[in-house]
Amino acid sequence: MILTPAAITSVSGGGKVVAVSGHTATDWQPWLIGTTVVVLVLGAAIGARAAHRRTAEVRP
Repeated sequence: MILTPAAITSVSGGGKVVAVSGHTATDWQPWLIGTTVVVLVLGAAIGARAAHRRTAEVRP
């Protein structure tokens, strides 16, 4: 917990003082979306490579 002026952008230094948490809440949505995209792209790349190898083995 930290003490800070209620109007944190005030220049005068006067006014009400409030106690706030020094931590910001984590935002999990960007991590979830990014991880999902990476997994899908890697899965597609692995699948495409496997399909290419299968067709390359069949050709004489």
